[in-house]
Amino acid sequence: MRMLDRHPRFRPWCDPQSGVTSWLLDNCFGEVQQHFYYTNPSITADGRWLWLTVGHPPGPARHLAAVCLDPGDARIVSLPAAQIDEALPGLAADGQGALFGTDRAVWRADVDGGVRELWRLPADWLRGRRLQRLATHLGQARDGCLLLDGELASHSFVGIADPRDGTWRLAGEFQQRHNHAQWCPGDPDLFLIAHDQFDDPLTGQRLHHRLRTIVMDRAGMRYQAINPQFPASPYLGACHEWWSGPASIAYIDYASGVHEYDLASGVTTHVWREPLCHAHSDPDNRRLVADQSPYLWPDTPCQVLHYDRASGRRTVIASALPPPPGPPGRRGRYHIDPHPQFAGDWIVWTSTCGGRVTVALTPAAAVC
Repeated sequence: MRMLDRHPRFRPWCDPQSGVTSWLLDNCFGEVQQHFYYTNPSITADGRWLWLTVGHPPGPARHLAAVCLDPGDARIVSLPAAQIDEALPGLAADGQGALFGTDRAVWRADVDGGVRELWRLPADWLRGRRLQRLATHLGQARDGCLLLDGELASHSFVGIADPRDGTWRLAGEFQQRHNHAQWCPGDPDLFLIAHDQFDDPLTGQRLHHRLRTIVMDRAGMRYQAINPQFPASPYLGACHEWWSGPASIAYIDYASGVHEYDLASGVTTHVWREPLCHAHSDPDNRRLVADQSPYLWPDTPCQVLHYDRASGRRTVIASALPPPPGPPGRRGRYHIDPHPQFAGDWIVWTSTCGGRVTVALTPAAAVC
């Protein structure tokens, strides 16, 4: 792990309650700096580059940027051409460049400043319909195929795009919102997708899902709800799912914490018992990180927590994060939540300490 105490772009911050030290990126790119959504790693496979998104309030646009974590290099790369519009970014399958979606296409950005188009939604399939979203957060399988969970004016869809030959295969269409699709790390044929709440574009009525987490396959022949014991309603029930292993899916219940479903046995285990919001597992599925809860801002400070499954030891990483600075609507516009994740040797999260929004890195070894 590269030591950041000699890195000119990071400053140490020690939580006053726990004494855990994290490293905050200075605001070298913009006023709002965030890591990728927690289900997508933000640090390249070699541990060299941290990728992030940059916002410039009050405008809604964000773009990609990267910083080299090697203190001897410490390069920063701003990519204003990599404007995030129709899909939140994710790392490319080779673990180096980053993918983003805009203009009905998936693009790749690299740290040399290059931006190139990888694949475009076929015009003969779109047929002039208005595209609201190309994907929630981009995921690329080991074979290079892209998992796109998009939204048109009247319905949602999920499909597989292959940049190698430009092909597009629809796996499902839905009258209500389906999003947060994620490839299975153990079976290249499977992915999970969330049935989510949405506002009807014609009536404005908020329609809430009842069954949340769905397992599907590339051919669209499988549609299996894994957590029917958690019928959903606003701020209750299953949510915020992720692959916790090659054949296991973890998800949050806001009131009771982390639950994990084993695909082979069909058994659900209650893993972490306390109210939580977003959570993520390390690669060995031995430890978890979570936040609790940005939904309670500004009345209650938010925490970032670490949990060891074997010992049951709970460690506070950040004890009292204040709401994001600026107007109350800023959190929603940029989706400013801590969203902690494991990425390489680090726990990566978005900090609001000191009245600024930026990326925080906590050494995973420091909270063992």
